[in-house]
Amino acid sequence: MTETIAELQNQIKREQTLLVQYEDMERMETDPRRRLKLQENIEEIKQNTLTLETRIAQIRSENTPPAALQLRESTFIANVPYGLETALFGREKEMKLLDDWFHRDSAHPLLAVIGLGGQGKSALTWLWQKQLQENKLAPPLVVWWSFYEQDGTMRAMVDELLTHFGEDPTQVSSLRQAVDHLRHHLQRTPALIVLDG
Repeated sequence: MTETIAELQNQIKREQTLLVQYEDMERMETDPRRRLKLQENIEEIKQNTLTLETRIAQIRSENTPPAALQLRESTFIANVPYGLETALFGREKEMKLLDDWFHRDSAHPLLAVIGLGGQGKSALTWLWQKQLQENKLAPPLVVWWSFYEQDGTMRAMVDELLTHFGEDPTQVSSLRQAVDHLRHHLQRTPALIVLDG
């Protein structure tokens, strides 16, 4: 299992290296036809990467017993709810990837959902975390924080979370100190934190 996952991860690294090269070439290309071909190659590489990541999640899923499911209520903190909530179509692979990561991959507590603007990252993660909460599978604390909002600063988020944990953020002198306090709380409290933007 490990060798297969390692091989797939190496393939992903090669794809990412190629992606950077194609993106650099596309930025410098002036011929519209060549630029279009480069864009097609870029999309193909992204699709290949998603397929490889899905395969890794599938291998982990097949070889790792799921964590014991704990049904529980969650505290939900958001500076603003996601405003473009709609049904998602054709994103089953991505939803499964998020589920497999959340339920089976305790070795990687951080997952970045990265892509171009307008590709549906926010909608995908909003609906996914909402499903976790509705099914009572979410951790005790779920945070949705949009940096696109006027008050969507790192300091505002840290202050909000410190308040949740019973601390007075005005008593913490610097952002660094506030983050240290927050990290201390989060090390003891399972949390799903979605940073949008």
